[in-house]
Amino acid sequence: MSSVTIHRTDPTRNIRRYYRLDVQQDLFGQWCCICEWGRIGAAGQTHSVPYPTLPPPRPRSIASAAPRSAGAIEAAQPPVLKSELPLCAN
Repeated sequence: MSSVTIHRTDPTRNIRRYYRLDVQQDLFGQWCCICEWGRIGAAGQTHSVPYPTLPPPRPRSIASAAPRSAGAIEAAQPPVLKSELPLCAN
């Protein structure tokens, strides 16, 4: 991805700063917002904020994708798969 860089310069006040924001994926698959700032031409500071990646969505069954009646109000719940049902110990 491309980063966003902002330069702030004011020669009368001897201000030469840069700010950079970038979003990258780390080695573990998490997305990180990387912030870097400092004086232009010198080593700056870096701060990384990780954001965990969400799991992929589960496929919906055909019954849950069927159109609903006009007067029915139902709570949006994902369908229960047979592998998720608890086993009986009887």
